[in-house]
Amino acid sequence: MLDILLDIQHTKKYNFEIIVVNLDQKQPGFPKHVLPNYLEKLGVLFQIVQKDTYSIVK
Repeated sequence: MLDILLDIQHTKKYNFEIIVVNLDQKQPGFPKHVLPNYLEKLGVLFQIVQKDTYSIVK
């Protein structure tokens, strides 16, 4: 979905900003650095929301 939105954004036909929001569920062993590094490489604004849903579900 992000790739599609970036393609549309680069056509300049529509003017919009993309901000990626992701939920960090505090799952043990999850590599937290992968998504932020990817989004920074793309130059996309992002926000990581942290909520320990893992403990609640477990």
